[in-house]
Amino acid sequence: MHLVGSKSISSGQAPETHFEWYADSAARQTNPLFELPITTTGTEAYIETDGVPSDTYWVRYVYKNSFGVTSEGLAKVIVAASPIAVIDVNNSCVKDLIQFNDASTLPNNQYPSSITSWHWDFDDQSFAIVQSPTHAYIVPGYKNITLTATSTTTIDPTHERQCAASTTRQIRVGDVPTIDYSFSAFCNNDKTNFKDHSDSGVSTITSYTWDFGDGVTVTGAKGVTIPGAGNTTGTFDNPDHHYAAAGSYTSKLTITTDDGCVNSLPQSINIFDYVTVQPLATQAYFETFDKGNRKSWLPESLSKRERADTDPNDSIRYSWIRMIPNGVNITPLASATDTAWWTGRRCIAIILRRTH
Repeated sequence: MHLVGSKSISSGQAPETHFEWYADSAARQTNPLFELPITTTGTEAYIETDGVPSDTYWVRYVYKNSFGVTSEGLAKVIVAASPIAVIDVNNSCVKDLIQFNDASTLPNNQYPSSITSWHWDFDDQSFAIVQSPTHAYIVPGYKNITLTATSTTTIDPTHERQCAASTTRQIRVGDVPTIDYSFSAFCNNDKTNFKDHSDSGVSTITSYTWDFGDGVTVTGAKGVTIPGAGNTTGTFDNPDHHYAAAGSYTSKLTITTDDGCVNSLPQSINIFDYVTVQPLATQAYFETFDKGNRKSWLPESLSKRERADTDPNDSIRYSWIRMIPNGVNITPLASATDTAWWTGRRCIAIILRRTH
């Protein structure tokens, strides 16, 4: 608060020319050691009101002119309470509508007063002027939120005073995790190894839920060992699961982050019968690839990374397809109507020609 005398303090004679706290007040009665903090420079005088209780204070101005004559005057100074701005908000997911709550308070005030206005800066060129707004972000990351709360104090029916205070709080707006995982070992006598490759951005993954598609589901934190001695071992982020029967299954990984983001990815997995082959000199091992005979082979889905640029409904998702060779991946057969089993995108150098 700037103090201005009837004559400039710089024109008076030192040290007699000064401002001082003159009269008792409620602050002095509550704390006898309290002193109104008046700061004087060579040309200016101020009251440092930060932390000063709301009250009415009397300030005396003593002035000594160049002739050595001293005069003084009294003035009433009213200090109104300033709000304490507080933001109440949690870290959230970028896809959520985030609730911002005003938790500001107003210290005891000698005069009627209340917080009457709010200004929010969401750190993305967006603003709000309601008490507790909601806001959605487009881009994840760390955001510095600023709230300015303004109070209005009524001194008398014709005089009001406003005080403002600001605070800044950083929050984390997490991205929806990008789910990816791989698996290996496809025989029903082995455990299939699942490995997580997901990316959670600025957030931390707090929970993995694996649904293996055979009625078994496990949920837990990264790096934690899966308890028990059942069909699933390893850790919750990289489990090993034993499928009891051959067949096609849809596995699904669901991830939850510490910012409340959730995402999941299903993938097809084919488990094959474990076959022990003991060829005889007089009888070689033989397996037909004719349509409908899938005892020892199954169409195998590509991984997420392999099918990134592929139509998920396209036949080239599978490792083996039966069709007329198109001359791109394998050489066409002599007859344009002949079909063959070939390996599609994986381009394994094996071609089984149809026999007539």
